[in-house]
Amino acid sequence: MTKAQQKTRKKRRWILLAALILILGGAVFGLRAAFKPNHTIDASKIGAVERGDLARSVVATGKIEPRAKAQVKSKASGIVKKILVDYGDRVKSGQILVELDKEELQAQVREAKATLLAARAAEDSAKAAHERNQAEAEGPDLPFLKTAMDRARTLFQQGRKPKIP
Repeated sequence: MTKAQQKTRKKRRWILLAALILILGGAVFGLRAAFKPNHTIDASKIGAVERGDLARSVVATGKIEPRAKAQVKSKASGIVKKILVDYGDRVKSGQILVELDKEELQAQVREAKATLLAARAAEDSAKAAHERNQAEAEGPDLPFLKTAMDRARTLFQQGRKPKIP
């Protein structure tokens, strides 16, 4: 080995030894502080005990999180007429929370009833037209034609030919 290499090795040893001493010293200081805490109180933080009103303002920043989250879903949409619970109130399953304006829903019901009545009227009209068409199809000659057909069948079955005028 050359002298330059020996010098670099010695430097490395001294650096490693110094780092090891610093690490051990820090560990000893940390363990000592952990196992032997200081119980002395700073004199500037001690005050005399007096009777009186205590007024302090505390300002804190943070995030408010609810204890539990719930999803509220509605089967119908519309304009809210009444709110029956307040923010932060405890509610139970099935409890009514808000009341919707029913005018729009009642208008839809009236419209559906009118549509139903119109459909019934159209059905009655179709039945009347069917009966009229059936009566017109039968006509006044139908009983006479039925009798003539029956007579022709009996004659044919007897082997005689009916006379056609």
